[in-house]
Amino acid sequence: MTPSRPLSSARLDHIPLSAADQPLIDALYGDKRVTASFGIPPLTREELDARLQEALSPSWAAGDFGFFRLVLRDSGDDVGFGGIAPVDNEPGVGDIGYAFKPMFWGQGFASESVPVWIRWGFTALKLEALIANVTASHASAHILEKSGFIVIKDDGGPKRLLLSRPSETITV
Repeated sequence: MTPSRPLSSARLDHIPLSAADQPLIDALYGDKRVTASFGIPPLTREELDARLQEALSPSWAAGDFGFFRLVLRDSGDDVGFGGIAPVDNEPGVGDIGYAFKPMFWGQGFASESVPVWIRWGFTALKLEALIANVTASHASAHILEKSGFIVIKDDGGPKRLLLSRPSETITV
């Protein structure tokens, strides 16, 4: 479900990603430090274009899933993007992903954004579970674990983490 207004966290506005955000995708996936955190080389022009189309493909028009441009409220600076993608052949499951410009690493933006996406995924999208795949970034795995995710795969390749929908408390 497309948010009726942008999501937000303490310092960031989470604005639905659009085709106009290609410069942000270029800056992130063209940066060796960012792509190294994913365990991949910087992307070519064609790969950059495809990456944005992939991020937009779940389509806000369909009302499911999506990614956000993360904007520092005080300055208007783009700090990165993130959100939830569908998981092939796993209805009711979303995949949390994000990337931040290196100049904003270590400032707690992922720690404040992940809970926003968790809440959105379980409430608005009515997901049953969220996963995250972490390649080279131990910091991301730590952030996700602090947010309630548990490691379900750690065999030397990418770690896979899972967060199931919390049980609803029923009061009588």
